[in-house]
Amino acid sequence: MRPSAYPPTSKKGKVSITFHILKDGHITDMVLVEKSGDSAMDWAAYGSITASNPLPSLPAEFGCKYRYVDVSDAGVLHEFAEVKLAT
Repeated sequence: MRPSAYPPTSKKGKVSITFHILKDGHITDMVLVEKSGDSAMDWAAYGSITASNPLPSLPAEFGCKYRYVDVSDAGVLHEFAEVKLAT
């Protein structure tokens, strides 16, 4: 059973999750880096990403194998790092 994508109400906390977006839009390698201390909040954050899988494909001109994403601080995308394709 997939975790709920609905956030717990009236709760605050910080959850940090990293993942890769493949060129075809599939999300892989999800890691719950920092837990909030509230498992319902952690699962809601994790579930909101898994429920979005797959995302739209990356643009054809995207010259990397995947896009690395670090999400924390209430859904703010913190870091993008591209991994170049081998030539």
